Amino acid sequence: MKITQLGEFGLIDLIHKRVISKDKRVVVNLGDDGAVIKPYSGRLLILTTDTLVEGIHFDLNYCSFEEVGWKAMVANLSDIAAMGGLPRYALVTVGLPKSIQIEDVLSIYKGASRIGREHDCKIIGGDTILVPDNLFVSIALLGEVEKKFLLTRSGAKRGDLICVTGKLGEAQAGLEFLKKYGRQKLSWVRKHLRPSPRIREARILVSNLKINSMIDISDGLSSELFHLSETNKLGVIIYENKITTSTLSLKLAPLIHRAQL
Repeated sequence: MKITQLGEFGLIDLIHKRVISKDKRVVVNLGDDGAVIKPYSGRLLILTTDTLVEGIHFDLNYCSFEEVGWKAMVANLSDIAAMGGLPRYALVTVGLPKSIQIEDVLSIYKGASRIGREHDCKIIGGDTILVPDNLFVSIALLGEVEKKFLLTRSGAKRGDLICVTGKLGEAQAGLEFLKKYGRQKLSWVRKHLRPSPRIREARILVSNLKINSMIDISDGLSSELFHLSETNKLGVIIYENKITTSTLSLKLAPLIHRAQL
């Protein structure tokens, strides 16, 4: 069934039944002019938002609707992680072409809900709108953090070590592989299609170590180091042989290079 057959209010009712999570802190959720929650005392609130647009951030030729929802949620979860916080509630707005099927819309919410639940983050509202062509998903997310654990980009100090969690390069290598070969080796491209936010790692770090600054590097190590450097008016020294590069990305590089020749 197409979205135009069900109608906006019918779609909202369907989303409310299948997607919206119940939570004792949520006083009002989808169906009113705004969502209302009870805040925890003694915690700071973190607000973040990210938008994914078809043709710019994802391609439906190799990315499923569920994966689009997953990635849109992860983009926001990662921002909360970078500030030492915990994600709590999300508002999901989708721009939907008239030709889209209802099950595809629900798949977007399914992907966002699945990764959200893994990190105790619940969808409590949002908006739907019909668009002429390209699909988009925009999520606004509310997180919380104890004042002593709050970190920003601007806290770096001269002499700090620059560290990363995990091995780098696999998501980008997966994207390049998808462009050249499609989904034939799904395990090789999983980091691109279903990335994992570093919520747990960030909480371990802020709880046990003296961290001065953190930043989400989903846009790439070099660009984010530039942001850190510029924000803190400091230079950085990177030793190439110490960058923890994914072994899979190194294996994929020759295949991608040969396809480009």
